[in-house]
Amino acid sequence: FVLHAWKTIFPDDVSTLCSLPLHNTFSYIPHRPCLAIAATTGVVIGINSGRAVERMKRNDDCARTILAFSICESWSRSGIAFGLMNAVALMHHCMIPPPESYRNANIARKHIDDILHAADCIFTGLSSMQLTIMAMLIYRSCSKIQDPTSLKRLIKMLTVVVFGLLLAMAIALPAMVQLFYYGHIDFWETANSFVEMIYILPIQTAAVFIFPFVFASASNAFTVPGTCKKDRSTSYGARVAILGCFIAAAGLLLDASLCNFVSTNAQSIKSSRLFNDIYHFPTLLFVGCDIVFLGLNSCIQAFAYDLSIKNKKE
Repeated sequence: FVLHAWKTIFPDDVSTLCSLPLHNTFSYIPHRPCLAIAATTGVVIGINSGRAVERMKRNDDCARTILAFSICESWSRSGIAFGLMNAVALMHHCMIPPPESYRNANIARKHIDDILHAADCIFTGLSSMQLTIMAMLIYRSCSKIQDPTSLKRLIKMLTVVVFGLLLAMAIALPAMVQLFYYGHIDFWETANSFVEMIYILPIQTAAVFIFPFVFASASNAFTVPGTCKKDRSTSYGARVAILGCFIAAAGLLLDASLCNFVSTNAQSIKSSRLFNDIYHFPTLLFVGCDIVFLGLNSCIQAFAYDLSIKNKKE
């Protein structure tokens, strides 16, 4: 079923019809120009999100202030990892030659490609893990907040549990599959699968935890507990994040249709050196993720700020 679905969304003829010209040397001019713009924008958004902690200084040790600061801290770490992922992706997908241009011809390039691919997956996983921790802290603010000491222990425990469980699953799942199908475990195959799992599992976990908050915030159904305030920055940011999700999903579901449409009706786009990849799934995925993080940056910081202000009023 999975293979059939993959072939339906990404048929082989589309890969040939809308393939980009191969480059076999490193170039300062990206061979995926629109993706390079999206990745560079992602780096800037990641840096800006990473400064969230600087904007919220923890001036006291009240439990609510600690919680607000910890939400911003997790978001800041997620943003930094997101920016690093985009920086790696800029090199991996846009600057160095793609693997098919030198497969089995240059071992050094193959190793560089493997290292960049692993770094891309790891930074994506780290960003998603921090999003999961942040979402748990946001939901924790809905219940009665304990004393500061207990809250600090809870934050440390959440970090250990989220990282520990996801890392354990990323190692265990490939090993169990190999034992089930082949009767033994191959170390290198398990390592390669671990890199993929550290990309896939945290993203799915983060989506499950963060999007209920995002969708509720978009409809003003989720506000700072104990207040009736409906912050526009929170709701607008959540709606922008949802827009980013739709763009990324559209890139996935409409990849073949966009390729056929552009090939039939807009040959000038295919032959353009600047826009030849604007309709490709990777470009739309990166654009969607940029918009998601841009919206989340506004949404999360507004929520954390309101949470800390509420403490000062109590």
